[in-house]
Amino acid sequence: HTGFAVVADGKLIRSGTQVFTGHVGKRLSGFATWLRDMLISELPDLLVYERPHFRGYAATLSGVGMIAVINMIAYEAGIKTIDVHTATLKKFATGYGKAKKSQMTSAANVAADLNLKTKENNDEADAIHLALYGSTNFGRDV
Repeated sequence: HTGFAVVADGKLIRSGTQVFTGHVGKRLSGFATWLRDMLISELPDLLVYERPHFRGYAATLSGVGMIAVINMIAYEAGIKTIDVHTATLKKFATGYGKAKKSQMTSAANVAADLNLKTKENNDEADAIHLALYGSTNFGRDV
């Protein structure tokens, strides 16, 4: 699962969650196709992503693969990338670097005037915060 959010002029334009299933190669291929299409349709100035946590072989393989895909596709499109540590993102969103998923979701609801649910939308909530972080700190559409 990966959340996504698009911010222009400091305001959320759209957000959601994409799910990629199957063998790691299939997931990464699907992610690459989706990301290329997203970048072509949205034309962001900046792509912000959360620095991955390496927890076990499968998660590490997927995380490293997705980071490679992000950087490769952004490079090809001429889009700058920035990674954000989880604690930095949590502090930006809630003021507390160890915030729980429910706190992050609540903060996204306030920031974007939404009604996300923690269990179903925590990846989307994180993506909203990442996009707002990029827009706030770098003054760019994300």
